[in-house]
Amino acid sequence: MRIRKRERKKRILTAVFLAGSMLLTACGKTGGKEVLEIQKDGYEKNSYNTVTVMRGDLEPVLTLTLKIENFERINYSVTQQELEVEKVHVSVGDRVKAGDVLVTFKAEDIEEKIEAYNTEIEEKQLLIEHYGKLMDLDPETDYKEDIEMLKEDIRIADLYISEAEERLKNYRITAEKSGTITYVSELLAGDFVLANTSLITEACGSGGYTAVTEDDYEWKEGEVFEAVSGAASYDMKLVEVLPEEKDGQTVYTLRFEPESDMTAISEQEQPTITIRKEIQKNVVYVKKGAIRDADGKPYVYVLDENGYRDAVFVTVGDEVDGFLIITEGLSGGEKVTVN
Repeated sequence: MRIRKRERKKRILTAVFLAGSMLLTACGKTGGKEVLEIQKDGYEKNSYNTVTVMRGDLEPVLTLTLKIENFERINYSVTQQELEVEKVHVSVGDRVKAGDVLVTFKAEDIEEKIEAYNTEIEEKQLLIEHYGKLMDLDPETDYKEDIEMLKEDIRIADLYISEAEERLKNYRITAEKSGTITYVSELLAGDFVLANTSLITEACGSGGYTAVTEDDYEWKEGEVFEAVSGAASYDMKLVEVLPEEKDGQTVYTLRFEPESDMTAISEQEQPTITIRKEIQKNVVYVKKGAIRDADGKPYVYVLDENGYRDAVFVTVGDEVDGFLIITEGLSGGEKVTVN
């Protein structure tokens, strides 16, 4: 019995050994020997967008964008159908005053009546003067009644002229307020225009400009700056500085008045003022997007030579053209990640 049991155990061990050999053979061979091949993924580092911390001189540049104060747009059209254009008195960029005629349309019949009434008034006034001279020469002659009749005729003619001029207003487009012409329809270059179609657009405002900034530049009322719009430049005087506290930050509203002719500027244009501030020497600075925040404390992620990142707290100074000056925490040359 013991012999049979030992033989049985030997058979089981032999079977296990053969099965293991088969598994090794299925995995692969090297140099005629069966070797277990194990696949292992290599280590992959995370990739980051990075910038280099700089050290050098920075020239802060402040750019102000000016906007027209109390801006209003007025669109002009006509209510009559198929008015015939006589003359367009303005073009884009023209500065106009309230009451200025912008467009006139043909109204020959009304104008002829006004001219006829004016001629009649002139003739009757001459006749009144003539009767007056006759009475001066001969005191016994009396033309007072005739003179009164002539004066009444003149009064009636004046009424007709007033009515005709009121009708004539329908054949003119006049400026409601002072402002700048920003649009003239191409329809006015033709013979006729249709009713209720925008023909002229005027931009109105106080004539002043405003800009808003948080920069603590030493603003001085009365100082004159150069404003640029396209290829043109204009002189702008700073007339008022209005500081206001918002969320712990001082915000300055600046009011400017032009000292140059601004008639050529349109409502779409926003002049800019560029101010070059004092150069800051040998400072450490980095792009604003590299600065992160942890409970109100600014920090950056600095990459080491192996590509791993460490959080480093920093002290931030002024912002200059999208860069933040670092007063503590970095020395320049480091690579940091950006958001």
